[in-house]
Amino acid sequence: VQPSSKRVFTDREFAAAGATITRDLSGANTIMGVKQPLNGSLLPGKNYLFFSHVIKAQPENMPLLDEVLEKKVRLIDYECIREGGGGTTPRLVAFGEFAGMSGMVNGLRGLGLRLLSLGHSTPFLSIGPTHAYTDYSTDARRALRAAGEQVARAGLPAEYSPLVVCVAGTGNVSRGALDALDSLGEVVERVAPSELARLSALAGTAGEHQHKVYVCVTGAQDFV
Repeated sequence: VQPSSKRVFTDREFAAAGATITRDLSGANTIMGVKQPLNGSLLPGKNYLFFSHVIKAQPENMPLLDEVLEKKVRLIDYECIREGGGGTTPRLVAFGEFAGMSGMVNGLRGLGLRLLSLGHSTPFLSIGPTHAYTDYSTDARRALRAAGEQVARAGLPAEYSPLVVCVAGTGNVSRGALDALDSLGEVVERVAPSELARLSALAGTAGEHQHKVYVCVTGAQDFV
């Protein structure tokens, strides 16, 4: 295991569990990670498992794919590990609900910072970054609930209302994001995609919609 100060589990805990802590991975045949490594860091002839984000020909990751080919690396992309080995069957390795929870907490905080830069102080500024909370189910949810109560009481700026958060899909990450949004409390109102036109007509106006956070879940049928 390579040393890192960014993981939830410390190097000491990995060592206590029997892992060897070293930066040098040259002695390993198979190297497992989560996200793609830095360009230029792949070891020739090794087996790698990680989310590479290359199967859709994402332009920003083509240099990584070139390096894989040049160094004769065997790449096992988690995104391609599917039930029965099919190309369209359900994925067996995917991000979990915590990714959605974390992303939404940081997203709401980012929204607060963005609105502040535009001259508006909103309740979302009271939400801290995800890594600042020791426990999501208590600390983060408490902060989200408090922010929701402030929205219900004080409202959001008219020129940026109504606030609509669209969550795409119904997978693990989406469920996590919805869990975080629902933690805002009674201020959240679910709406169907067919209702978005009605809400759009209220843009920039004052009203009860300033005291709501509208949440819309969309599926593939809504994009085709």
